[in-house]
Amino acid sequence: MSTCLITGFGPFGSLDANPSEWLATQSGLRFQILEVSYASVRRSIQEWRSNPPPTLVMLGVANQARKFRLEMFASNCIGEALDVHGRARPGQIDPRGPQILGSTLWNRDPQQDGVEVSFDAGTYLCNFGYYLALKRLPETRVGFLHVPPVSVMGLDQQLKIVQSVLDAFEIQRD
Repeated sequence: MSTCLITGFGPFGSLDANPSEWLATQSGLRFQILEVSYASVRRSIQEWRSNPPPTLVMLGVANQARKFRLEMFASNCIGEALDVHGRARPGQIDPRGPQILGSTLWNRDPQQDGVEVSFDAGTYLCNFGYYLALKRLPETRVGFLHVPPVSVMGLDQQLKIVQSVLDAFEIQRD
């Protein structure tokens, strides 16, 4: 079994093709594509609990991003944006959980072109999945990387950056 699982999200909203999906499939790692739905993300994380990966790298597109964003924290908060099934879950992810959880994978700025450190993973499914993974997979090193849209940076360049981030954090590819 691979020591790392990488995830990407499928299409949503006006995004017919999600770059995070393509990047996950091309990463050289064991991958899983998540549906952009709260129920699907929750179910996947529950399944991983029975056989947790040592390392989990989660990818998602940030439509306003100009660079890759290495997300340092996940917040216990969900906004009002609807998932692909028209469902929203505004409020706290876990009413008994801490307000913020820090990455257990990203421990520094990799200081690479095209990558910046971020302290706000948003309030949509990226943050939701990141928070749940950090909370429910305590033995797994978990990190979330937001990617820019293809209109800002082409897929080949994005893949090079994903690979350089994996290398910077010593994540072995198969």
